[in-house]
Amino acid sequence: MRRRHRRRPDRADHVELGPPTHALTLAQKEWCDLVEKNANGKIRCNHLPRAVAAPPAPSTP
Repeated sequence: MRRRHRRRPDRADHVELGPPTHALTLAQKEWCDLVEKNANGKIRCNHLPRAVAAPPAPSTP
């Protein structure tokens, strides 16, 4: 008997651009909800409360 492997959904990581009540943060959440809904569960958003890495250092001329 063959076992069916259920594929895990793809993941889209996103980081907050401001405080939880900031307009950009709310827009990101709304966008992620729409992506998940329209992808029929094939894509999941992963909300990251902070940046994964530090921003790049400013370049000096």
